[in-house]
Amino acid sequence: MITLLYGIFYMRDLKLIFKFNGNEFILNNLREMYLLVNQRGIIISASNELVSRFKLDIESELTFDDFKRLAVEKAVIYKDSKSIENYYDKNKIYLHMMEKEINLPFLKHSGKFYLFYDETQNQKNINDINYVMTHDLMTKIYNRNYFESLEKDIENNYNNYSLIMFDLDGLKLFNDYLGHSEGDKLLIRFAETLKDISKKYENLIPIRMGGDEFLLIALNKDMNDIEEIVYDLKKNTSSTNLSEHIGFSYGYSQNNFSNKRFRKVLIEADVNLYTMKTSRKKAKEELEEYLKRHQVTHI
Repeated sequence: MITLLYGIFYMRDLKLIFKFNGNEFILNNLREMYLLVNQRGIIISASNELVSRFKLDIESELTFDDFKRLAVEKAVIYKDSKSIENYYDKNKIYLHMMEKEINLPFLKHSGKFYLFYDETQNQKNINDINYVMTHDLMTKIYNRNYFESLEKDIENNYNNYSLIMFDLDGLKLFNDYLGHSEGDKLLIRFAETLKDISKKYENLIPIRMGGDEFLLIALNKDMNDIEEIVYDLKKNTSSTNLSEHIGFSYGYSQNNFSNKRFRKVLIEADVNLYTMKTSRKKAKEELEEYLKRHQVTHI
C-alpha cells in the first residue's frame, strides 16, 4: 500500500513523469532528504542520508516531533527563509523544509511528505555577503553602510539616543612616518577599544565611518553615561608612549525625548567634533615631532 502511495503521490503532486520499474526507485534516488509520515505523525520512511545525519531509528515508531527534537542540536529547519534572515549559526546545517499533504480518502490513507533541501552553503554565502555589506573588513566593526541602514529604525523607535563621533589624531602622520601598517594598527586598536566599551556598557553600536572617523550609537543613555563612556575611552587609549597612545577629538549630541531628526543629531555631533578638533593642534604637533624621531626609512 505504501508503495502505491509513493507512485500516486509523485506522479500526481510532484509531477515526476518518467517510466520506472518500481515506485520505491524514486525515493531511493532522490537527491533531497525526505520523510514520509502517516496520519498518526509516525515516520514510516526516511532517506538514508537523513537517517545517517540524525541517527534516526524509524523502526521504533519515531514521530515527526521526535525528529524535530533530535534535529534542533545539529540543524536549523525552516519553511520561510525570512524567518532566519537575521540569524546564522556556523555550527549548524540549514535545511529548507517543504511539506505536502497526502490525502487519499478512497484508500483510507493520509499523511505528510517532507522534503529537506540542504541550504547550508547558500546560507553561509548569504551571511558572508551580509557581513561584507555591513562591516569594515579591517577593524571588524560596523561600517557606514550599516549606520545608514539604522537611521529610520532609530528615528522611529527610540526617543533617547546619542551619537558620539570620533576623529583620531595623526593617522596620516603614522602612515607617513611609520608606514601604513602602523596606521592600520592604530585604527584596529581604537576599534578594539570601542568594542570593549560596547560590551561593558551595552546598547552601544561601534561604527567606522571611514578613514580615521568612528562613531558610537548610544541607546537609552543619559549625559552622565555618555561622559563616563568617553572617560573610559580616554583612559583605555592613553599611554605615555606616543606611538601607543591614541589621541582623538570627539563630539556628541543627544535626542533626549526632544523629537529631533536623526540627521540633526548627527550634524550637531559633527559640529561639536570639529570644535574640539580645531583646539587640538598642539597635541598633533607633539605627535608629529615624536614620530619624526622614530620614523622608518621607506625604500
